Amino acid sequence: GPNICATRGVSSCQQCLAVSPTCAWCS
Repeated sequence: GPNICATRGVSSCQQCLAVSPTCAWCS
């Protein structure tokens, strides 16, 4: 879910996708 991205300090959609494709909350 989106939580993993927030936990890793990711704040943007592209950065989130770079961390994990399963974290595509921008879609």
